Amino acid sequence: MSQASSSHGPNGGMSRRKRYIWIGGIVVVLLLIIIIPIAVVVPKKNAEAAEKDEMLAMISSTLEREGVDSSGLGNSNHHQGKAFNWIFESSDGMERSQILQRYALAAFYYATNGVETKYTPVNPPAWVSSVNWLSDQHECEWQGVQCSSRMKVNGISMEKNQLTGAIPGDLVLLRDHLETLDFTSNLLYMLAPQFSVLEKMEKLETILMNDNYISTTDGIPSSIGSCSALTKLRLSYNLIGGSLDAQMFRGLSKLTHLEVESNFLTGNIPNAIGNLENLVYLYMRRNSMKFNLNFVKTGKLKNLFALWLDANTITGTLPTQLGELTELASLSITNGTLTGTIPTELGSITSLRRLWLYGNNLFGTIPTELTKLTDLEVLELQRNRLTGIMPQQICSTVNGKVYDHKSLTVDCKNVTCASPGCCTHC
Repeated sequence: MSQASSSHGPNGGMSRRKRYIWIGGIVVVLLLIIIIPIAVVVPKKNAEAAEKDEMLAMISSTLEREGVDSSGLGNSNHHQGKAFNWIFESSDGMERSQILQRYALAAFYYATNGVETKYTPVNPPAWVSSVNWLSDQHECEWQGVQCSSRMKVNGISMEKNQLTGAIPGDLVLLRDHLETLDFTSNLLYMLAPQFSVLEKMEKLETILMNDNYISTTDGIPSSIGSCSALTKLRLSYNLIGGSLDAQMFRGLSKLTHLEVESNFLTGNIPNAIGNLENLVYLYMRRNSMKFNLNFVKTGKLKNLFALWLDANTITGTLPTQLGELTELASLSITNGTLTGTIPTELGSITSLRRLWLYGNNLFGTIPTELTKLTDLEVLELQRNRLTGIMPQQICSTVNGKVYDHKSLTVDCKNVTCASPGCCTHC
């Protein structure tokens, strides 16, 4: 009886209360262990989401102000979305300007690396080399990226690197400093509207895009005409069709290199090209153009060093004004339909080293004034209707040169070489 009553006595009740207190304490501690991390993580996640939204809004608004569609930023399968996700994860402590600079380069990477196009439809190749790209290294250390002393990107050079896709509009974020784009010999497939990214690049001086898949039907993309600082434009070996727009060249007064050979251009060479006083190289060979040489008559091409117009339908005669191009060293107008005689004024171009005029309908004799061309290494006049005698002094000049490809060629049935061995080919 006493044993039973002891379990319900005052001491027993106190023992149960202690147990309840201990259990309650353990429960409280466990709840704290669970609740506190949640209380910490939720605000952290909320803060991260807010930070991401803020960066997204900043990049989006900047692109939209520049006229670039930013709708791909939220799409992880789009080059913009890939670039945004990368820059958000790797931009701790960076200033706004660097975030935008790195984002633009990342967008370029994703837009041109292993992208399917009409000409790379299956298993498009990745870049040949991408040293440091999308790494923690400063973007000025990425392969092919050039920067100013202030660490601003002023050039991207990716020659022969298997770039596919197209240049993204996001590159407009680099416009304040960008001077050079060299994408020579790649697999870029671009239509004229995709060049609109260049419209605001007023500091761009060099565009080198030979040997890609630039496809147009209206000539050189008109957006390039907005690049008022442009000096070098190389677009040879592409799919550029249509005619040249004279208006575009009126805004390119600083141009020194204009190279668009081996395309599908039609129409004439506008006189606006003849007004480019700084032009040094003009290459328009192997197109489907039909033109005369009136653009040379402007008298403003005083700095021209090389003029190659072969394999077009070239009508009319060789203008006497060619003799005013006193810096000209290389003149090639072959496989055309030129008529008339060889102007004696060509003898005034004393810097001329190489002269190709074969495959035309030129007639008359070879002017003795050409003996003044003491630097002449190549003179090819075959497949014309020339007659008479090749002046001996021309033979001596060409044959006396130390040049592996020296050549003096005429139709020997109609033109007599002054001495044996004078002409290298007949």
